[in-house]
Amino acid sequence: MVRFIIVRHGVTNFNKEGRYQGQFDSSLDPVGIEQARVTAEHVTKQYHIDAIYSSDLSRTMKTAEPFAKLFGLEIHPEPALREIDVGRWTGRLLSEVKVEDAECFTNYVTHPETYGCPEGESYADVRARVTAALERIAKENDGKTVLIVSHGGTIRSLICAWLGYEIKDIKKVCSI
Repeated sequence: MVRFIIVRHGVTNFNKEGRYQGQFDSSLDPVGIEQARVTAEHVTKQYHIDAIYSSDLSRTMKTAEPFAKLFGLEIHPEPALREIDVGRWTGRLLSEVKVEDAECFTNYVTHPETYGCPEGESYADVRARVTAALERIAKENDGKTVLIVSHGGTIRSLICAWLGYEIKDIKKVCSI
C-alpha cells in the first residue's frame, strides 16, 4: 500500500487578484515561495518521502522544489495532476466572469457534475484523469510514501473520489 501526502501549490499573483488560473502556467510569488519552503520543512519533521510527483505547471514544480532538495529526490512532472482547464475563463477575474458569462458561471457553480468551463473541462473530467494518475502512481510506488503537489480543484476532485462523494459536492471539500 502507498501513503500519499498531498500538497497544494503556494500562492500566485493570479490567486491574489482573484483570476482563474486553470492550466495557465503562472509562477509562485514571493509569498508562495516562502509557503513552499515552510511546508517542506514541516513535512520533513513528520514524514519520510520516497518519491515526489507534481503537476508539470510552474507553480507546482516550484512548490515541490524545497521538498526535493530536503529529501534529495527528483521531481516527476505529471500532466494528469494539472488544475481544471477553465477554457475561455483563463486569466479572467472571477468578478468579470460572474457578470459577463453569468449563465455559464451559474451552471458551473451550481451543477459541477453536469457543466464544465466553457471550452475547458468539467470536474468529472478532472476526477477521471487524476484518479487514473494516482492509481498508476500507487502501483509504481507500492509500500512507499509519495508526495503529490497539485492544485485546489484537482485535490478537491480527488478527495471527493476517495470519500465517495458525488461531483456535485465538490464545493463542500477544501484544500489549504
